[in-house]
Amino acid sequence: MTNISIRFVLVVLFVVTILTYGVFVPWLGYYGDDWPGVYNSVTGGLSAMVDYQSLDRPVWGWISGVVHKVIGDRPIGWHIYAMLTRYLSALALWFFCRQIWPKHQIESVAVALLFLVYPGILQESRGFTFGTIWLQLALSIFSLALMVKAVRIKNYNLVVITIAILSAGVSWNISEYFLGFELLRPFVLYLAVSGQPKRIFDKALVAVKWWSLYLGALLAYVFYRFFVFNTKRTEVDPNYFLSEIVSDPVSEIVLRMNFVIPDLIETSLLVWTRPLSPENFSITARSTWLAWAIGTVVTALVFYFLSNLNRKSNDKTVTVRERAIVWPWAAIIGGLIAIIVGTLPIWFSNLHYVHDTGASRYALPALLGASLVTAGLLKLVTWNRRKFIICVSILTGMSTAGHIKSSNSYRHEWADQEQLLRQFVWRVPSLEAGTIVWL
Repeated sequence: MTNISIRFVLVVLFVVTILTYGVFVPWLGYYGDDWPGVYNSVTGGLSAMVDYQSLDRPVWGWISGVVHKVIGDRPIGWHIYAMLTRYLSALALWFFCRQIWPKHQIESVAVALLFLVYPGILQESRGFTFGTIWLQLALSIFSLALMVKAVRIKNYNLVVITIAILSAGVSWNISEYFLGFELLRPFVLYLAVSGQPKRIFDKALVAVKWWSLYLGALLAYVFYRFFVFNTKRTEVDPNYFLSEIVSDPVSEIVLRMNFVIPDLIETSLLVWTRPLSPENFSITARSTWLAWAIGTVVTALVFYFLSNLNRKSNDKTVTVRERAIVWPWAAIIGGLIAIIVGTLPIWFSNLHYVHDTGASRYALPALLGASLVTAGLLKLVTWNRRKFIICVSILTGMSTAGHIKSSNSYRHEWADQEQLLRQFVWRVPSLEAGTIVWL
């Protein structure tokens, strides 16, 4: 891929990010889990934020505290931060796909686009919380990409490996959301060495050898998390859930396995129908017209860009069979594995994905795999490159419209909160500082 094409990819992903998540940014505020973090940052600064998060996720507190020092407590800063980290996570995935499949440029960009506008969560307007989550996801994927890069370069691979391990380590200590990606490493490494002229067993041995470097760091973290780090919050305490399973292994494991197939289907397939929900077609709402107008623009932009990239791409040497069969199945199988291992920590905690609720955030570790599965299925069904581009463009535009409608709902919620607080100031002027108000 030429430098010009790379710049175009960077620009298009950035423009799609702005159009999808930036339309209502000036009118968005704080919501849900944002508020405790904002309160601690404003009242106590960095030390208070670290103390607040140190109960279970100390590194998250440091990141939020430092970012607060830079951008302050105005909501718009946090929403810009969330958009930028969302963009970085999409770039990381594109970089990862390029390392795994260097001959499949169009497919790699398509996976990144579908990942960027994934419609299964719709909580991105919680900028204070999700900005750091997207940063964590970017670090996790970036670590996987650097791992592959280290396998394929001859010089400086020790430096690249060190950065990959450090990126993963920071991610683990922000939260436990993406810890399952570590089980994806041996599969990714096998793909990375699969082009080498060796027997299957020898390739597997090479992959395990490379994985051992990362496995050592992971085991050190697991030991720290289970035996050193102490938290009284059961929701993030692995010892609590492990004791549940040990107390009644059969029923507890069956209970968790009950989540697997529904979550696989929901996170990889059904989420793409969410933009077609009836509430997104209310013709009396101006936001509907705005959302679908921008969605149409995004569809046209993505189609134009991918079509031009297709004409200029240097992957014409890829055989028809590899393009129409080999890559789609590799993406589908790899994506399913990524969803399963990524979501294992969620299932281990006896939780699962539920759309349109706070639990929809449990699709976060499935996002990478879901994007691969979707792109692979589209490529398998529409083996023709032009049809594939059309389908990806339409899905991207539809999902953009769905996100804009979601952002508009958050805009209304922030307006309601502001109005409520104004009423407090007006109607309870003598409310003393420190008084607890239960809403």
